[in-house]
Amino acid sequence: MARRARALHILLRVAMREVSPAVLAHKESRKALSAMQAFAHVEGTVAKLTRSLYPWLYPTYKSIQEMYINTLKGSDEWGIVTTGGGKHFYMMQHLIVSLREIFQIDAPIQVFYGGAKDLDPAQVRVLESYEGVTTHNALNYFPYETRQWGQWSLKPFSMLASSFRRVLFIDADVLFFQDPIRAVLQHPAFKETRQVFFRDRKIYDERFIGGSELFRDMNKYKSRYAKTLGYSRAYEDMTGETHQMESGVIAMDKGDFGVLMGLLLAAKMNSKDERDDMLYALTWGDKEAFWFATEALRIPYRFNEAYGGCLGESGKLKDPALDRNTTCGPGLLQVDHKLQPLFFNGGFLRDRYAEPEKAEFIPYDRIGTDVRGDVRWVGGGCLHGKEDNVRPTNEKEKRIFKDLERLFKNLTVV
Repeated sequence: MARRARALHILLRVAMREVSPAVLAHKESRKALSAMQAFAHVEGTVAKLTRSLYPWLYPTYKSIQEMYINTLKGSDEWGIVTTGGGKHFYMMQHLIVSLREIFQIDAPIQVFYGGAKDLDPAQVRVLESYEGVTTHNALNYFPYETRQWGQWSLKPFSMLASSFRRVLFIDADVLFFQDPIRAVLQHPAFKETRQVFFRDRKIYDERFIGGSELFRDMNKYKSRYAKTLGYSRAYEDMTGETHQMESGVIAMDKGDFGVLMGLLLAAKMNSKDERDDMLYALTWGDKEAFWFATEALRIPYRFNEAYGGCLGESGKLKDPALDRNTTCGPGLLQVDHKLQPLFFNGGFLRDRYAEPEKAEFIPYDRIGTDVRGDVRWVGGGCLHGKEDNVRPTNEKEKRIFKDLERLFKNLTVV
């Protein structure tokens, strides 16, 4: 799969450089005629590789070139994409109102769901009642594949289907400490590569060694950057991590052809034929597919430098000495490139699926960060570090929690 995807990417790169709009503007020129003749020789190979790798691309698009041209026609402005069904309804509502009211973000938002059984009409109407929000049945895009969706698989397909050129994907249970679009635009990784990935917690778990082996098999010759990542050697080195990427927030500029091709291959890895016996069997869900695919195609990418941290509570450990520099909770915390809290994944309810009137909020009072990958995870969800790793939440963060709580209590109940 990886070799065929690389070959297709190279052929398309060459073809699109030779048969560019600038060249075709002078169709009768010798250069234009030569370019079109050259493309005719590889056109059949491109079509064959596309059909073998991405048979579900049709009928949404006739070719990858058509998909790319359609992407370039989209606005340069950012758009937000999320996915979810009925059980995520209140999370999605909460995400929308928090972005609109706390951070005054007016970017359009597209909500993708897996058919009428996934999100009922009453819930659709509520979501679309918010200004700038549209809902989309994902089964209407790439239907040969999306009708077989399962678990996390709709995420990359929704990003592909979105009309936005610059996509900020956000999981339904993610909430923010700051404006995410501004943070992405200022991030060195986005400026350099047109995409931003966030690291997961630095954890070594023998159950997922197979993921590191899969990465090795897909990338027999790793990039210089991949060699710096502990995941790429976890199959032989226990100091490496078996969870590299956290996909709660992903920023991509699909107007960059390489970025689009990486996303296309990530969708392939989440397709029915690939995910059950490969990706989901060897890694945790969809998340590693995005950087696996990007590395396989030799597309530049960078992770946010800090590892995933923890937003949690104090007083959860019986040993006071251990508890002092520890925070425990379900909130997977991410900081920005300036090491300031950016978002947390996992929501802030004891029961994440609770309705507003039954909600019990987690009293988050500690923030734990892992900038260097040197903290210790204990008891499943507790980050234990040094004094500079764990601190109390500050007044700004407490105000955001109060706003989030107020907004959740006032959501529309269906």
